[in-house]
Amino acid sequence: MKITKRTEKRIAAINIIYSMKMNEKTLEEIENSDFYDNLDKETLDFVKNVVENLENIDEIIAKNLQNYSIGRLNRLDLAIIELAVSELLKREVPEAIVINEALNISKMYTQTEDFDSVRFNNKLLDNIKNFLNQNR
Repeated sequence: MKITKRTEKRIAAINIIYSMKMNEKTLEEIENSDFYDNLDKETLDFVKNVVENLENIDEIIAKNLQNYSIGRLNRLDLAIIELAVSELLKREVPEAIVINEALNISKMYTQTEDFDSVRFNNKLLDNIKNFLNQNR
């Protein structure tokens, strides 16, 4: 699979979002770190869009989980899904591309023999896409 520059930026943003969750860091703490200086604007925009809308994003995710709670989601999968939902809400990139990117990143980072995260994330993102389209 070819990784585009935009995919690399999404992966970087997901890593930051994941790191913020794992290390209980705020966006302000990330912005004040040396790490921040090495990030490009698009990656930072991805992160800021998720962080600034996190409550709404997580509410949308929770509403669309079936027989599952948001607290049970793998934190890396959650970061991938949160970024995808933030992009679906902005509507700047076609839905199919946003979902495909999220699934490709899931394949690279969270797919295991024991759990088909790609299938799970695909179903969840499809539910969210339909939910957002019905509520626009």
